[in-house]
Amino acid sequence: MKLHAAVTQYIAYKHSLGMKFVSDGRVLKSFARLHGNKDLKAIGTEPVMAFLDGKGPLTSFWHRKHCALSGFYRFAIARRYTGSVPLPRRLPKLPHHFVPHIYSHGELKRLMEAIPLALRTTAVVSMSRLIEPCCCCCTVRRCASAKQCL
Repeated sequence: MKLHAAVTQYIAYKHSLGMKFVSDGRVLKSFARLHGNKDLKAIGTEPVMAFLDGKGPLTSFWHRKHCALSGFYRFAIARRYTGSVPLPRRLPKLPHHFVPHIYSHGELKRLMEAIPLALRTTAVVSMSRLIEPCCCCCTVRRCASAKQCL
């Protein structure tokens, strides 16, 4: 089976299940455009890896493309359009760039001083309603009888 026909059939199958299948459909159409109308069995690991890697550093979109291709190849194998899956067995891990910022006491003090006093007191009052129970029926986050307590 040709790649374009298989991708079109897979997208139609997903639509018939009631899925919108927009982003994965775009990924698969892009994959089909990149590799032309080759026979599905003729596409090896190298062209698939070139599509997955793209240009530039590794991002979470690499995993999105892998997931879309994985579903497509499961569909293709179930219908005997191909006999193998040219996807890598080991997935690369994304680099962990997030470093949380923990405010120092001095920074927190300056932030609080930047808030006008009127806003600070109303914020404290509204926060205390969320944190402190006002009666025996209250839970930590929300009062069971909100009309009585507010």
